[in-house]
Amino acid sequence: MRSMKLDHLKKSEVLKEVNKKCNAMTATHKMKLCSRCGYINGMVKKVSMKITHEYGSLLLDECHNAVAGKKDVKGSINVPPELDSKTIYSLFMRMTDEDCELLYLNDRPEKFLVTCIPVPPMAICPSVLLDGVKSEENDITVRLKWIIEANLSLQEEISNGSHPSKTLACHYFYEFLSYSRST
Repeated sequence: MRSMKLDHLKKSEVLKEVNKKCNAMTATHKMKLCSRCGYINGMVKKVSMKITHEYGSLLLDECHNAVAGKKDVKGSINVPPELDSKTIYSLFMRMTDEDCELLYLNDRPEKFLVTCIPVPPMAICPSVLLDGVKSEENDITVRLKWIIEANLSLQEEISNGSHPSKTLACHYFYEFLSYSRST
């Protein structure tokens, strides 16, 4: 992949082979652990605004056997865990440059995640008073307002000791923040 003599078609063939091997590995019913971070390898799917990680049927079979007599836990076993942005960012940070080359990425994968949002100056997105009472704002201003409010609410919940994945309020603010950032 580093060779300058390889053309685009040859690099695409190498990428297809890598994808084929990865898909074959996740299709088997054996659990595979990453040699670098120890994380369970599995199929990663993007569902609306969430990224889920399916471990495979072997792990699900173990879970079903472990809670065979407990009825209250059975419903939540089939749901694959959601990967939050912090986990994804840390996994991307731990990827080696060789892995990035094999996946035919031109840059580091963590740079594809939005970590900073540029805010335009007030002259570009002003609030205009209509009839001296009602405030009219453009779409950019409204979106930025949503993002700031959701971020402040999430920070307040976390500072009160709540964990984003544990409480309903934190989960709601986290989902709304993810949605607001992506639209």
